[in-house]
Amino acid sequence: MSIMTCRTGLHRNLQTSDWIVALLSAWLAPVALGAVVILLHLIVSTAAAETAMPLVRMSSYFLATGLIISPAFTWIGLGMALPLLLGLQATGWFGLLPSMAVGATTGALAAWFMGGVGSVVGPAFGVFGCLLFWLALRLRRRDLFNHPATA
Repeated sequence: MSIMTCRTGLHRNLQTSDWIVALLSAWLAPVALGAVVILLHLIVSTAAAETAMPLVRMSSYFLATGLIISPAFTWIGLGMALPLLLGLQATGWFGLLPSMAVGATTGALAAWFMGGVGSVVGPAFGVFGCLLFWLALRLRRRDLFNHPATA
């Protein structure tokens, strides 16, 4: 496995269940992360209510809210990224860095499409989503990501 490449024609060896798990992981995993942030927010707010900085408490609340509602918006970026990720898989360029570059690009385009130009939130969520997609496929089908010389 390389940080830039994978086996050529990887997409032909993936089953429908692999695609579904990867897409659902990329789409819904931020909700679980948001729940963890909310839990940490509640612990900090109750355990150290007097000493916890208001900015930290407010930031954690906004971060958790953004993560929990992200599936309402991330489907736009994932819809744009999926054909590009498929193309990367077909050509053998489905490594970690190209996948994250696709995420940053489609995240920025999705943010622009929704009227949020100039924000780093779209590219950040795009990178995170494509990273989760890549990791889900890598964990499910590790054998397909190893180059023949290292398999």
